[in-house]
Amino acid sequence: MLTPSTVCLESLKFKEMDFRKENIVTADDDTCGWLLENGNYSSWVQNDNGLLWIQGKAGAGKSTLMKYIYE
Repeated sequence: MLTPSTVCLESLKFKEMDFRKENIVTADDDTCGWLLENGNYSSWVQNDNGLLWIQGKAGAGKSTLMKYIYE
């Protein structure tokens, strides 16, 4: 039996929903490695404090960084 949460999430799906994720350029070696040594990021990973806020100018590499973290 599907839970209400699952039903809600399933209702939000659409055919192209993975398009952006699949088309983000993979980071070059050592491009995003600095994040793993960042104190704020380390604290967030260890304490699971909810959302991680990443901000920057357009084209600065936020999506590439998020793909790096995800993978």
